[in-house]
Amino acid sequence: MDERIQRALTSDRTIDITTTGRGSVQADLSARARPITEEAERREVIAGILEDLGRGYRGVDEWVARSPLVEVEVIDPSG
Repeated sequence: MDERIQRALTSDRTIDITTTGRGSVQADLSARARPITEEAERREVIAGILEDLGRGYRGVDEWVARSPLVEVEVIDPSG
């Protein structure tokens, strides 16, 4: 996988899927998506995102209740 793409996947907050022109790097990658539906896992993930943004736990309940959440696993073609 191209080093720029790897760097973008680990550092960019938003990765556009099936769109062009909006992410910091454009690439066609194979990936698997898994909806995160279990409340405890949703709360843990969203709390971590809000903490990274410096918002603490403000609004966690609303985000958990309203925000779609999907884990995307990039499939490395080299195995």
